[in-house]
Amino acid sequence: EYDNLYIDLNEIVHNCVRAARFHNADDRERRIMEILFEKIDQIFSIVRPRKLLYVALDGVAPRAKRTQQRIRRF
Repeated sequence: EYDNLYIDLNEIVHNCVRAARFHNADDRERRIMEILFEKIDQIFSIVRPRKLLYVALDGVAPRAKRTQQRIRRF
């Protein structure tokens, strides 16, 4: 077991959004949140921190970086 668990949600959120993309607009946000919390619960149950869960999420990447990432991915 560990004292602290630090989670960077950027990739997790990205994967949740991709997983929920086929849901209709009314259900999409709810489904994204469900998938996100399921993933956090899964990680939490594996690591089982005793003192701290720290969740970090930053904003949207700058446009130049997004363009570079798209070129690299496709």
